[in-house]
Order: sequence, then C-alpha cells, then structure tokens
Amino acid sequence: MATSELEKQARHSLHAKNAQLQAMVQESTTAAAEAMRDRDKLTLEQNKRLEAHKMALAQMGKGRQIGIDLGGGLAAFASTELVNWGIRALGAWSKDGWLARNNDFLQSLPHIAMGTLIYIAEMVTRPPADKRLPTRSRQVLSEAGKIFSTLGWFNLARAVRFRMANSKSLTEDNAALRAEIAALKAAAGQGS
Repeated sequence: MATSELEKQARHSLHAKNAQLQAMVQESTTAAAEAMRDRDKLTLEQNKRLEAHKMALAQMGKGRQIGIDLGGGLAAFASTELVNWGIRALGAWSKDGWLARNNDFLQSLPHIAMGTLIYIAEMVTRPPADKRLPTRSRQVLSEAGKIFSTLGWFNLARAVRFRMANSKSLTEDNAALRAEIAALKAAAGQGS
C-alpha cells in the first residue's frame, strides 16, 4: 500500500509539475509572439523612416538645390523687371503726375508686399515635414518670394539714397543761389 500511495503522490506531483511547465511554455510562447509582433512593428516603422530619409536626401541633392535656387532667382528677377517695366510705363503715361514723381518708390513697394505675402503663404500652407516633404515647385515659389521681396527692399534703399542725395544737392543749390542773390543785391546796392 505504501508503494501505491507513493506512486499516487509521485503521479500527482508529476502532473502538477507538468501542468506548471505547460503554463510556463504557454506564457513564454505568448510573450515570444508579443515580442515578435513588437519587433515586426518596429522594423516596419524603421523601414518607413529609412525610406523617408532616403527621399529627404534625394531632395537635398546639390543639383536639385541649384535648380531651385536658380529657378526661384530667375522667376523673381523676371517678375521684378516686368513689374518695374509696367510701373515705368505708368509713370511715363502720367508725365508729371503722382505716378511719375513717385516712380522710384512704386518700383519697390509691390515687390516687398507680394514677395513677403507669397513667401508667408507658401510656408503657412506647407504640410509638416514629417508628413510630406515640399515639392520642387513649392520650393521654387518660396525661393522666388524671398528674392522678389529682397529685390523690393533693394529698390527701396536705392530710392531713399537717391532722394537723400537729391535733397542734399538741392539744399546746397538753394544755399548757393541765396548767396548769389545776396551778392547781386549787395553789388546792386553799392552801384546805386
């Protein structure tokens, strides 16, 4: 009887250990499957990031950047000259009118306003970089807006410099004319 009692206890212990081992195997299998799913998800995310990085590198190539810079500069320069031509034509049409007298300032203000607005509008409507990189045409437009605005500021600075130089020479001319008139009056007063 003692043997059968021992056998029963041994079987019971063996079944308990077997059940415990099966639970451990099930637990580790579930954990391993979870780890595999996490690894697969991380690998997929990493591959997406690598693809985005490759696309970003392709978009930052020297040739592309040269094209964007030159394209934006050419567009800004051509539109600046076209606007200035139109403003000069309006000034010639008005002869001595307000448009003719303020032609120098009018050749700067539209560029500053439009260039700044174009640049700001492009940047505000640009999708976030983590979603999508800007297209080449958007980059050219942004570059053209910056240069167009800058050319307007240069035109304004030139107009202010020109007007300051003219006002200085006018002041000097007026002073010289006053001195000449005073000298003539003095000479006429002595001669009488």
